[in-house]
Amino acid sequence: MDRGERIDKDYLFNYIISDDEDSKMMVRETLKFMDEQPVMKIRGTENMSHEEFRKLTHDRVLKFLSMEQTDLYRLFSSLKGCFATSEIVGSHDTSFSVKMGVTTFLFSGAVMLLGTQQHIDKYIPLANDSKITGSFAMTERGHGSNVRYIETTAVYDKESQEFIINTPTESAEKMWIGNAMNCHYSAVFAQLIIDGKSEGPHCFVVPIRPIGAPPGPDTTLPGITTTDMGRKSGLNGVDNGWIRFDNVRVPRENLLNRLAEVSADGVYSSAYKNPTQRFNAVLAALTPTRVTVVCSGIGAMRTALYIAIKYSEQRRQFGPSQKPEMPIMDFTTHKTRLIPLLARSYGISFTRVYIADKWINMTPSTKREVEAVIAGLKAYATWTLNETLQTARECVGGVGFHAVNRIGILRQDLDIYCTFEGDNTVLLQQVAKDLVAQFAKEMARGGMFTGMLSFLGSQIWHKVKENVPSVFHSSSAAYFRTPEFQRDALSYREGKLLETVSLRLMHKVRRLKMDPFHAWNDCLDHLTQLSRCHIERVILEQFHDAVEHCAHPGTKRVLKDLCDLYALSTLQSCSSWFLEHGYFASGDARRVRENVLELCNKLRPHLTDLVDAFHLPRVCVDVPILDNVHSWSSARAKM
Repeated sequence: MDRGERIDKDYLFNYIISDDEDSKMMVRETLKFMDEQPVMKIRGTENMSHEEFRKLTHDRVLKFLSMEQTDLYRLFSSLKGCFATSEIVGSHDTSFSVKMGVTTFLFSGAVMLLGTQQHIDKYIPLANDSKITGSFAMTERGHGSNVRYIETTAVYDKESQEFIINTPTESAEKMWIGNAMNCHYSAVFAQLIIDGKSEGPHCFVVPIRPIGAPPGPDTTLPGITTTDMGRKSGLNGVDNGWIRFDNVRVPRENLLNRLAEVSADGVYSSAYKNPTQRFNAVLAALTPTRVTVVCSGIGAMRTALYIAIKYSEQRRQFGPSQKPEMPIMDFTTHKTRLIPLLARSYGISFTRVYIADKWINMTPSTKREVEAVIAGLKAYATWTLNETLQTARECVGGVGFHAVNRIGILRQDLDIYCTFEGDNTVLLQQVAKDLVAQFAKEMARGGMFTGMLSFLGSQIWHKVKENVPSVFHSSSAAYFRTPEFQRDALSYREGKLLETVSLRLMHKVRRLKMDPFHAWNDCLDHLTQLSRCHIERVILEQFHDAVEHCAHPGTKRVLKDLCDLYALSTLQSCSSWFLEHGYFASGDARRVRENVLELCNKLRPHLTDLVDAFHLPRVCVDVPILDNVHSWSSARAKM
């Protein structure tokens, strides 16, 4: 097939990773480590026993943490490098990726982001030297998403100047705690109570086992009980467990006190006087860990797409009479299932790079917008991840169900990504809440839309306010592939959803006198649809920006086609909405569908380059179906 001007794969790899040289160096070091260290080999581990696999996962984490580029001071001083490295780690075994995340980004991240210098000086050198590993204890039996109402208590004792950490009820037991059976310390969230008054959830460093103690339930310190949760549907290299505290005393200094302090005589102080603002600040400080989930998901998505596309280009089935069988990648149903997902993966990658830069350069005026986009991107990316894994598994047929070929295992392991580090549906509510609040504020000021709502320029807002929008769409294929058409369509949809859901909420609260909670609950389907549309538009804008600034001509042309495919396949998925609201005529929906098919055909010759540009570690794609499928498929084609 004629590829025309070729993609520069090295250029494209660097383009989707980071614009930062230190990040690129960290990624190169990680790739080298993955392929050179025997402990990182994946092939052959699928038949390990539960305990063998757990030990291997723990050994991998310790070996990885011994590298220079995983120095925790370096990681947290170079968040761009941290996020880029997380993508490479995510392409490997997910148990390793998650356990790495628990020990570095969750435990050490809590110390670095919620603690002060005394905590950093005490715990980070020990973690850097692999003398300790940590866990992160937030989720409880009774409360997962609703962290504000966790039941674990930390009662301050003025006489001893200690906090007494306790599990008062069964529902307060910490649950799903990764590394629970190995950790020496845990970052424990508990209700801080002074003189009978709760100041809300705060984070404490609690010793779980003595330094140097072997793993297991019998090596914990007095008052602490860890219970192994056993085998799960996936991630069986991670030792998840329950943790109970029976009046465990920790020094006052073990409160991570960047945002709040308790004096020796029990006086509570914080720069945040409003408890809600203080609680939100605690969670916001941990937002980078949510970005690492997106990064890890991107890595796994790339692995699945690489295996599925490479296999499908070689695997032959059916064909014209008396002719050789053809590669299954040439069937329309394969192209229209896999290539739009590949396009989406690139769009998510560019948005991840964008959001990393926005987080690092965040100001008080952009904070709410950035946190909302991160929440929405985590939901969208991990839903896309699971869709990709299922589609990839189906597209390679029965061999995708074989554990050694990785896709089936990844699908089992990564299913949990939709509900950990924030339940996706709940995260979309956070996005919607910020959009609706900003909309009400801007409308009160006369509709001068800024920040999150800057997409609502006068032209789009005018169309939103019309019952039937005054739009005319050209019938040419080129028109549907213009950034203006794509951006305007998604902006109109988001604006219309925002306007109508705001009116619904107002009607329920003001006219029907409904309680705001129940009014919100009544509109959740509408609100989550709005949030998803918001993230789809943000991704499109970052994709357009990436195409515009791409410096390599051949790569730029292919990225433009990928971007068009992302935009039009997104519009195709909600074409009924556009028809219902009069933004599309029936012919428009048909032309969108025709463009999607044409773009899939146009991109078909570039698939090898597009997945090779991921530069995945060899160990991550060392699977039997890519060893010998070409030889036996060729033999069958001659039969």
